[in-house]
This record gives sequence, C-alpha cells and structure tokens, in this order.
Amino acid sequence: MSSISIPAGYRSPTCFERIGRFWTTLIASVAGVALSAVPDVLNSYLNYVSMLGNFFSPIAGVLVFDYLLLKRTRLDVPSLFRLDGRYRYWGGFNLVAWRGRLSDSCFTCSSCR
Repeated sequence: MSSISIPAGYRSPTCFERIGRFWTTLIASVAGVALSAVPDVLNSYLNYVSMLGNFFSPIAGVLVFDYLLLKRTRLDVPSLFRLDGRYRYWGGFNLVAWRGRLSDSCFTCSSCR
C-alpha cells in the first residue's frame, strides 16, 4: 500500500503518546533549536537535504510525466493492486523508468558540483 492512500489526518501511535502532543512538540522544538545552534549539525543537515532533493526530484519528474502526459490522468486503480494488473512490469520493476531515473540522477548530481 502506498503512503499516498493514508489519510492526511491519520495519527500513528508513537512512544510519546503518554506525555501528550503539547509536551512532545515542546521537546522536539527545544531539541531542534539546540541542534541548530551547533554549526556542524546545521551544515550537515543542509547537505543531507540537498542530497535528498537530488535523489527524489528525478523520481517526482518521472511520476508527473507518466501521470500527466502518458496516462492522461486516467488510472485503472484496481489494476494497481493486482499482481497481474496492467501496471505490472518485469519482476515488479519498470526497467525503462529506472534507466531514465538513474541517468537523470547522474545528470543532476554531476551538475551540482
């Protein structure tokens, strides 16, 4: 099941449920502010976020292109969940999409330097 199908208001149980939402938010906020005061942590985080952007941007581009231009916003939803559905590929992977995704990642990562 994809994460897109999880309702926006869904709240997963956490280990902080006993102390409540307010105290959990306060603890996370104080920890975030404290960590941002250390320059090495902040710089490492910015590098990490940049790497995430380089990795997920090509995937988002492939998904948008596929949905808007190839499928023309029409999906066969029941077929998404069937093993023999029309969206099934070789071993569960669309090799053409992976090739495009990897080549785009190489281009994106090489242009960042």
